[in-house]
Amino acid sequence: MRNLLQLVKDALVPQSKKEWTISLVTITVRNLSVMKKFYTQVLGLVVLQDFDNEILIGHSRGSVPLLRLVQGKGSKNSILTTYYIGFKLTKPFQMGELINRLILEEQTITATGFDGYTDNFYILDPEGNRLKFMIESESGSELVDEYLEGTEMNRSLHEFIDGVDAMTEEFPPTASIAQVHYNVSDVEETGAFLTEAFLFKTTFDYVTRRKNFKVNRDGYSLAINAWEFIPHSHQDFYGVSEIEWRVPNMRELENLVLNLESKKVPFHYYDAVLKVPTANGIQYCFKVGDHA
Repeated sequence: MRNLLQLVKDALVPQSKKEWTISLVTITVRNLSVMKKFYTQVLGLVVLQDFDNEILIGHSRGSVPLLRLVQGKGSKNSILTTYYIGFKLTKPFQMGELINRLILEEQTITATGFDGYTDNFYILDPEGNRLKFMIESESGSELVDEYLEGTEMNRSLHEFIDGVDAMTEEFPPTASIAQVHYNVSDVEETGAFLTEAFLFKTTFDYVTRRKNFKVNRDGYSLAINAWEFIPHSHQDFYGVSEIEWRVPNMRELENLVLNLESKKVPFHYYDAVLKVPTANGIQYCFKVGDHA
C-alpha cells in the first residue's frame, strides 16, 4: 500500500519538482574570516549560521542557504579542487546589476562568454575559486570556445550592463547553484564512478580531458576536468569538498542506496541522508525534497 501511495504522490508532483538539483556546496577554505567578508560584503550574501570553524551563507530573503564555508587545516600548498561554482540567475537585468556591484567593489571580471547553454561571466574569490554567473542564452545551441571557458573575455561587458543603471544591494534573491565543475586526476576514472555509482548521464558536448553530466533539464549540472592534474596520493585539498543534491522523492533515494550496495560503493546512510565519499576528496550528499 505504501508503494502505491508513493506512486500516486509522485505522479501528482509537477515535472519541475521531479528533477535532481544542487542545494548546497561546501567549500573548504584557508582563511574563513577573509572568505566570509568576500561572500557577504562583496557578493551580497548573508550569514545564516555562524560557528567557530564554519559558516552557512545564503539569501537574506527566506534564509535559503547556498554555501557552507569550512575552515581547512591544509598548508599553503594545498591543491584547489574547484574549477568553478555556477550560479544561475533568473532575469537578464540581474547580470548587469551584479556586474555593476562587483565593479564598484573593485572586483575583476576574469572572463565572459557563452558555453552553449548560457551567457555568463566569471570572477575569482580570494582563494582562487572561480564563480560563474549565468543566464539562459538566446544565442543558439552551438558550442564555442570550451577550452577558454572561465579564462577569456569573449563578450563585452556592455552586452550585460548597457541600459542597467542600478547596483543590487544584495545577491539576486532567486539565484541558485546550477553547476559545479571541479578538478580531478583522471577524467575517465571519475566519470566511470559517477555514472556507475549515481547513474549520472554524460553529455556529448565536452572537450579533451573534460566531461559534463546532465542531471536536470538545464544543460549540464556537473562537470569534471583533468586540466589541472591532481596526484592520486595527494590528500591535502581545499575548494569544493561536498556537493549536496536534492532528489525528488524517497523512492529515488532508496533506489540510489540499492545501486550503491550492488556496486559495493562505500556510503553512509542515516535518517534519510545519504553521504558518499569519493577518491577525489569530494563528498556527495543526497537528501529528499525541495531546497527552500
